Amino acid sequence: MLEFHPDKCEIISITRKIKPALYLYTLHGQQLKHVDVVKYLGIQISHDLRWDKHIDHITAKANSTLNFYFYARISTSAIRASKNNPTQLSCVQY
Repeated sequence: MLEFHPDKCEIISITRKIKPALYLYTLHGQQLKHVDVVKYLGIQISHDLRWDKHIDHITAKANSTLNFYFYARISTSAIRASKNNPTQLSCVQY
């Protein structure tokens, strides 16, 4: 039998109202929390069904990965340069 864990469950009310009516939901005697954005199958779904939260999340993740590769390449280039000439440390880009 499938059992739900209240700690892993969230409530999202899909509406574009400024002040939506929020109802209390309980599961196994615990009140479930309301959220504005929920992640479902890798997609950030917001309460107003707009894509800006998802796009912001994906853009931040891509920028973080890109910065990691950029700085990793610079640091390995500096290490190679320092091995060839220990008195001079420079940044060599390929």
